[in-house]
Amino acid sequence: MIQDFYPTLSEKEQLAHDIWRFRFTVEKDKKLEFLAGQYMILRIGDVRRLYSVLSSPHDTSYFDLLVQIVPNGIGSTHLMNVSVGDTAFFQGPAGIFMIKDEKTQKIFMATGTGIAPILSMIRTLLSSGHTDPLYLFWGLRAKRDLYFVKEIEKLRDAHENLHPIICLSQEADEEVFRNPIFRKGRINLYVHGFLQKDPAKKGDMTFYVCGAQTVVESLRVFLDGAGIEKYAIHFEKFV
Repeated sequence: MIQDFYPTLSEKEQLAHDIWRFRFTVEKDKKLEFLAGQYMILRIGDVRRLYSVLSSPHDTSYFDLLVQIVPNGIGSTHLMNVSVGDTAFFQGPAGIFMIKDEKTQKIFMATGTGIAPILSMIRTLLSSGHTDPLYLFWGLRAKRDLYFVKEIEKLRDAHENLHPIICLSQEADEEVFRNPIFRKGRINLYVHGFLQKDPAKKGDMTFYVCGAQTVVESLRVFLDGAGIEKYAIHFEKFV
């Protein structure tokens, strides 16, 4: 059920040159009960901005948002002007992008801040004892855009069923790719290779795709061309 929240900003952290994490602590008489993948609605007067929740549903006293700061963007400008200790107006949780119960391999595809709901899903699955393979393909432009690498590596090291790949489409420094978690190019190149390893298993896969609207549409077309049924593709598009 969508509720009104007036949480307090308790943490504000810059992760990359244009990426910030905001932690909002919910009012003491409330709990934020949501499902991994859902979003919160920031209200600025009559303006609404939707932000996927980065944190785990196990934490009901606060929620984390991952925000790309867009010059003159209404939502990001408002959040940057909120100081620690200030309150903001949110509604939520909302959204239908969430983990399904299918007994299939789960393949996560994210670009940019689309990692927010995806990472929430992965954390939730791993903390609940999920042992089936989880595959993550995350696309960024270059090393200057990197964040969460150590956290993802820590999760991978603690859970042998997590297989993450971070793709950098515009990185020229070959030294970066000495770390086996990184690949050069776009994520569809490596998803294609993954699918070609055992084409017979395509029907036993569920895909979760999140990122900018144009990118998600492109990835949906790619998966359709690769023989993935539409019902096996769940997605969230950032506008």
